[in-house]
Amino acid sequence: MKTKTITRAAMTLTLIFICFSIFKGTTNILNALFIPLVLYFGLFKLKSREFIAVTIAAMLFCFIFFKVQIIFVLAYCSIALLLIWLNIKSYGWLLSVALLTVAIGVSFFIALTMTDFIFGTQINFMLIRMLGGNLIAYSLLLLCEGLLISLIQISAIWKFGSRMMV
Repeated sequence: MKTKTITRAAMTLTLIFICFSIFKGTTNILNALFIPLVLYFGLFKLKSREFIAVTIAAMLFCFIFFKVQIIFVLAYCSIALLLIWLNIKSYGWLLSVALLTVAIGVSFFIALTMTDFIFGTQINFMLIRMLGGNLIAYSLLLLCEGLLISLIQISAIWKFGSRMMV
Protein backbone atom coordinates (compact mmCIF):
# COMPACT_ATOMS: atom_id res chain seq x y z
CA MET A 1 0.00 0.00 0.00
CA LYS A 2 1.10 3.53 -0.70
CA THR A 3 1.65 6.08 2.06
CA LYS A 4 -1.51 7.98 1.11
CA THR A 5 -3.55 4.78 1.24
CA ILE A 6 -2.12 3.76 4.61
CA THR A 7 -2.82 7.24 5.98
CA ARG A 8 -6.42 7.19 4.75
CA ALA A 9 -6.92 3.69 6.18
CA ALA A 10 -5.48 4.72 9.56
CA MET A 11 -7.67 7.82 9.68
CA THR A 12 -10.69 5.70 8.78
CA LEU A 13 -9.99 3.21 11.57
CA THR A 14 -9.42 6.06 14.04
CA LEU A 15 -12.71 7.74 13.14
CA ILE A 16 -14.54 4.41 13.48
CA PHE A 17 -13.02 3.96 16.95
CA ILE A 18 -14.06 7.50 17.90
CA CYS A 19 -17.63 6.95 16.65
CA PHE A 20 -18.03 3.71 18.61
CA SER A 21 -16.52 5.34 21.70
CA ILE A 22 -18.81 8.36 21.60
CA PHE A 23 -22.10 6.95 20.33
CA LYS A 24 -23.29 4.25 22.72
CA GLY A 25 -26.71 3.22 23.95
CA THR A 26 -29.51 5.34 22.56
CA THR A 27 -27.17 7.38 20.35
CA ASN A 28 -25.80 4.21 18.71
CA ILE A 29 -28.03 4.93 15.68
CA LEU A 30 -25.60 7.72 14.80
CA ASN A 31 -22.96 5.06 14.14
CA ALA A 32 -25.17 3.80 11.30
CA LEU A 33 -25.02 7.29 9.83
CA PHE A 34 -21.37 8.16 10.33
CA ILE A 35 -19.43 4.91 10.00
CA PRO A 36 -20.55 4.09 6.43
CA LEU A 37 -19.75 7.69 5.48
CA VAL A 38 -16.33 7.44 7.11
CA LEU A 39 -15.70 4.19 5.23
CA TYR A 40 -17.00 5.71 2.00
CA PHE A 41 -14.84 8.82 2.13
CA GLY A 42 -11.83 6.95 3.48
CA LEU A 43 -11.93 4.03 1.06
CA PHE A 44 -13.63 5.31 -2.10
CA LYS A 45 -10.60 5.38 -4.39
CA LEU A 46 -8.97 2.22 -3.07
CA LYS A 47 -8.59 -0.93 -5.11
CA SER A 48 -10.84 -3.81 -4.08
CA ARG A 49 -7.94 -5.66 -2.43
CA GLU A 50 -7.10 -2.62 -0.29
CA PHE A 51 -10.78 -2.04 0.53
CA ILE A 52 -11.08 -5.64 1.74
CA ALA A 53 -7.89 -5.32 3.81
CA VAL A 54 -9.11 -2.16 5.56
CA THR A 55 -12.57 -3.68 6.08
CA ILE A 56 -11.05 -6.76 7.71
CA ALA A 57 -8.84 -4.52 9.84
CA ALA A 58 -11.92 -2.52 10.93
CA MET A 59 -13.76 -5.72 11.82
CA LEU A 60 -10.82 -7.08 13.83
CA PHE A 61 -10.34 -3.71 15.48
CA CYS A 62 -13.98 -3.56 16.52
CA PHE A 63 -13.96 -7.20 17.62
CA ILE A 64 -11.14 -6.38 20.04
CA PHE A 65 -12.69 -3.21 21.48
CA PHE A 66 -16.44 -3.42 20.75
CA LYS A 67 -17.40 -7.10 20.54
CA VAL A 68 -21.16 -6.59 20.55
CA GLN A 69 -20.89 -4.20 17.58
CA ILE A 70 -19.06 -6.65 15.30
CA ILE A 71 -22.17 -7.62 13.33
CA PHE A 72 -23.11 -3.98 12.90
CA VAL A 73 -19.60 -3.26 11.58
CA LEU A 74 -20.16 -5.86 8.89
CA ALA A 75 -23.49 -4.17 8.06
CA TYR A 76 -21.83 -0.73 7.97
CA CYS A 77 -19.10 -2.01 5.67
CA SER A 78 -21.76 -3.44 3.36
CA ILE A 79 -23.62 -0.12 3.36
CA ALA A 80 -20.36 1.71 2.55
CA LEU A 81 -19.75 -0.70 -0.32
CA LEU A 82 -23.28 -0.03 -1.57
CA LEU A 83 -22.66 3.73 -1.35
CA ILE A 84 -19.51 3.32 -3.44
CA TRP A 85 -21.35 1.14 -5.95
CA LEU A 86 -24.26 3.59 -6.22
CA ASN A 87 -21.83 6.44 -6.82
CA ILE A 88 -19.93 4.53 -9.51
CA LYS A 89 -23.10 3.48 -11.32
CA SER A 90 -24.54 7.02 -11.11
CA TYR A 91 -28.13 5.99 -10.51
CA GLY A 92 -30.64 8.76 -10.06
CA TRP A 93 -31.07 10.33 -6.65
CA LEU A 94 -34.47 8.74 -6.03
CA LEU A 95 -33.40 5.22 -7.00
CA SER A 96 -30.22 5.52 -4.93
CA VAL A 97 -32.20 6.60 -1.86
CA ALA A 98 -34.75 3.81 -2.38
CA LEU A 99 -32.10 1.09 -2.75
CA LEU A 100 -30.11 2.40 0.20
CA THR A 101 -33.23 2.70 2.39
CA VAL A 102 -34.18 -0.93 1.83
CA ALA A 103 -30.58 -2.08 2.28
CA ILE A 104 -30.20 -0.19 5.56
CA GLY A 105 -33.56 -1.38 6.92
CA VAL A 106 -32.80 -5.01 6.06
CA SER A 107 -29.23 -4.80 7.38
CA PHE A 108 -30.52 -3.33 10.66
CA PHE A 109 -32.97 -6.18 11.05
CA ILE A 110 -30.33 -8.82 10.26
CA ALA A 111 -27.74 -7.18 12.52
CA LEU A 112 -30.20 -6.84 15.40
CA THR A 113 -31.38 -10.43 15.00
CA MET A 114 -27.84 -11.82 14.82
CA THR A 115 -26.71 -9.71 17.79
CA ASP A 116 -29.68 -10.98 19.80
CA PHE A 117 -28.88 -14.56 18.83
CA ILE A 118 -25.10 -14.48 19.35
CA PHE A 119 -24.77 -12.17 22.35
CA GLY A 120 -28.11 -12.81 24.05
CA THR A 121 -29.32 -9.24 23.85
CA GLN A 122 -33.03 -8.68 23.42
CA ILE A 123 -33.05 -5.57 21.30
CA ASN A 124 -35.56 -6.88 18.73
CA PHE A 125 -37.87 -8.10 21.47
CA MET A 126 -37.76 -4.75 23.27
CA LEU A 127 -38.39 -2.75 20.11
CA ILE A 128 -41.31 -4.93 19.06
CA ARG A 129 -42.73 -4.80 22.58
CA MET A 130 -42.44 -0.99 22.62
CA LEU A 131 -44.49 -0.97 19.41
CA GLY A 132 -47.22 -3.09 20.99
CA GLY A 133 -46.14 -6.29 19.28
CA ASN A 134 -46.97 -4.87 15.85
CA LEU A 135 -44.51 -6.32 13.32
CA ILE A 136 -45.70 -3.99 10.57
CA ALA A 137 -44.92 -0.98 12.76
CA TYR A 138 -41.51 -2.50 13.50
CA SER A 139 -40.84 -2.95 9.78
CA LEU A 140 -41.92 0.64 9.13
CA LEU A 141 -39.67 1.85 11.96
CA LEU A 142 -36.67 0.12 10.39
CA LEU A 143 -37.53 1.52 6.97
CA CYS A 144 -38.00 5.04 8.39
CA GLU A 145 -34.61 4.82 10.08
CA GLY A 146 -33.16 3.58 6.80
CA LEU A 147 -34.80 6.42 4.88
CA LEU A 148 -33.53 9.09 7.26
CA ILE A 149 -30.01 7.69 7.22
CA SER A 150 -29.95 7.18 3.45
CA LEU A 151 -31.18 10.74 2.80
CA ILE A 152 -28.45 12.19 5.00
CA GLN A 153 -25.75 9.94 3.55
CA ILE A 154 -26.67 10.62 -0.09
CA SER A 155 -26.87 14.36 0.66
CA ALA A 156 -23.49 14.32 2.42
CA ILE A 157 -21.87 12.50 -0.48
CA TRP A 158 -23.44 14.91 -2.94
CA LYS A 159 -22.40 18.00 -0.94
CA PHE A 160 -18.95 16.96 0.28
CA GLY A 161 -17.90 14.23 -2.13
CA SER A 162 -16.09 16.38 -4.66
CA ARG A 163 -14.18 18.18 -1.90
CA MET A 164 -13.12 15.02 -0.07
CA MET A 165 -11.96 12.91 -3.03
CA VAL A 166 -8.41 14.21 -3.14
